[in-house]
Amino acid sequence: MESVDVPMFELGQVADRTVIAPFPFQVTKSKADLDRERAAAANREPPVFRLIAGARGLSLGRLDALKHTLPASAHRDSLQAAVTPDQALSRSTRQLLSTEDTRTKAFAIAGQLLGGILSGWIAPDGVSLTGAKEFVTVLPDSSERIVPADSLLTVDRALSLLSSQARNLLPDDELMARAVYEIASPFIAPTAILDPASTEVRRARAMESVSPFTGTMLAGEVIVEAHYRLTQADLDELRSLQEAYAARASAAGAASTALPVVGHLLWTGFFLVMLAASLRGLSAGILRSPGDTALVAVLLSLLAVAGYAARWWIRLPPAAVPLSAFAILATVFFDTRVGFGVTTLGLLLSASHFRFELSGLVGPLAGALVAVFWVRRLRRRRDFLLAALWVFLASAGAGLSLGLIFGSNGAALLRGVILSAGNAVASLFLVVVAFPVLETLFHRTTDLRLLELLDMNHLLLRQLALEAPGTYHHSIVVGNLAEAACDAIGANALLARVGSYYHDIGKLTKPQYFAENQGAGDNPHDRLTPKMSALVIASHVKEGLRMADKAGLPPAIGSFIAEHHGTGQISFFYKKMKEQNPDAKINPEEFSYSGPKPSSRETAVVMLADSAEGATRALDEPNATRIRQIVQRVIHERLTEGQLDESPLNFRDLERIREAFAPILMGVHHRRVKYPEGSRETPGSSEDNPL
Repeated sequence: MESVDVPMFELGQVADRTVIAPFPFQVTKSKADLDRERAAAANREPPVFRLIAGARGLSLGRLDALKHTLPASAHRDSLQAAVTPDQALSRSTRQLLSTEDTRTKAFAIAGQLLGGILSGWIAPDGVSLTGAKEFVTVLPDSSERIVPADSLLTVDRALSLLSSQARNLLPDDELMARAVYEIASPFIAPTAILDPASTEVRRARAMESVSPFTGTMLAGEVIVEAHYRLTQADLDELRSLQEAYAARASAAGAASTALPVVGHLLWTGFFLVMLAASLRGLSAGILRSPGDTALVAVLLSLLAVAGYAARWWIRLPPAAVPLSAFAILATVFFDTRVGFGVTTLGLLLSASHFRFELSGLVGPLAGALVAVFWVRRLRRRRDFLLAALWVFLASAGAGLSLGLIFGSNGAALLRGVILSAGNAVASLFLVVVAFPVLETLFHRTTDLRLLELLDMNHLLLRQLALEAPGTYHHSIVVGNLAEAACDAIGANALLARVGSYYHDIGKLTKPQYFAENQGAGDNPHDRLTPKMSALVIASHVKEGLRMADKAGLPPAIGSFIAEHHGTGQISFFYKKMKEQNPDAKINPEEFSYSGPKPSSRETAVVMLADSAEGATRALDEPNATRIRQIVQRVIHERLTEGQLDESPLNFRDLERIREAFAPILMGVHHRRVKYPEGSRETPGSSEDNPL
């Protein structure tokens, strides 16, 4: 069986080689061109109509029968019963038909006009000849006739023609013209009907008559000449050569082609099984949403495209496959386990393009493995440059070692080093380009993005520190609590800390209405009703989401703003409202947050940390026992209120969260030793007062 790689170029590209026809073959039209020509041929074929035998005579006979059915001198009101029920007669027509002379004249003119119109071609309403210049009519004797398209009337057009002809024939007698129309119009009926089957047969025959070939190439004839710009005709000839090779392989026998197909199917199935097993093993702890799985699938798909491009488009050796780029992306978006998984599956996927010559992929594999280790603690975007350097050193070192084992010459070793450098640069380029695109497209909040938001010089955090210092301090403490608790239960501690810092930014719109920002002076809630105070308090969630969206914060941070109160009640003002209006019926929803409830471990932890910090801050004499009791009570209340129903926290997690909160809160609220007056020690010094 013949086998060859037919070079495929782009339109306008300069050919780097001469391609000669190895055997005679026919040059085929492209599918788009062939479909276009066949569609044009089908559209040129006129539609077929069949005349309805006896249609004209039947209508004229019914008109004549109506004429003789009417009484010679009947009362006007009895005429309506004799006329077809499909046509209502006007009062003037009934009066005109009551006289024999006018009745005779009306039927004579109606028969004349009806016969003339029915002698033409009338089709049912809804039939259109848009775009056709003519149509074919098949007469009752099976003979055919080609007729101009404008000769075909629909029933509606025939009725309009009857009305205009009656008025033209009787310009001075409007009543008679109307009577003629009312008498004749019920008998306007189709005289021809579209024959879709015959039309389709003729159009299919016209399409089959279009040749799929544009010419023939002879053996030894030049298809593409080197150093010349390729035209569309050149590309069609190359494509036709590839199709001719495929046809020859098919004609060589089923056995010669079945084995490669079976092998390809087996490999594809094997690869899919490995992919499914890997995702199943990782999904429990890492791939927790369809978006995560989709992102892994996109990374593997892009890697497959990159390997295909390196092999078939650019025609580079296996060492050029940018495997490390996708290992870096998988590690940054997830962790080292997914990075190793993508590296392994990507290696096998890339090997299929190079007939599984794994020796050429040793360099990219070494670079990818080093990249996974290097970027697992990535903290700055410029660290990608160092990752590219390590990719180059690892892949070049692996390639040189393998080359020395195989006894390669100096030129081959140098080419390997150059390829490793190019691979590292290409991988860096792919990461830099793909990283922000995928980060935005899949709404990923990577550690790099979180570290940027953790900067205290961020505009929102600076504004919070200046305009709402109490809220700022509260957010810092909540961040410490949430980070410690997430570390204890294995959740994302960095995400929880960043979410804590921004969860109360909505208080910036009215900072003085929140207790942590109020001094000993005026309380603005004293001038508001409890209901209005509850609205102001609850509005900080909505305002926070608005500010987060305006500042471009990731959706993951917005979840902390929306969920940190869940659907909890603003109990202080609810109780105050009940005290002021003991007999009134109060809607509890007017004194509750809009939610939603926390849906992740991290947002649930921040809810608990926020409540625990606020509750312990209100203690007059905080001590270890009371702080632990307060934390336990807060957790119990949120649990019984159902605020944790949609989060994946379990009772063991809640116990660990309680144990993580207690020491931090005791450190924040510990009591200071009072120094005697006149003492030289500085109160509050950490060295002199370790308490």
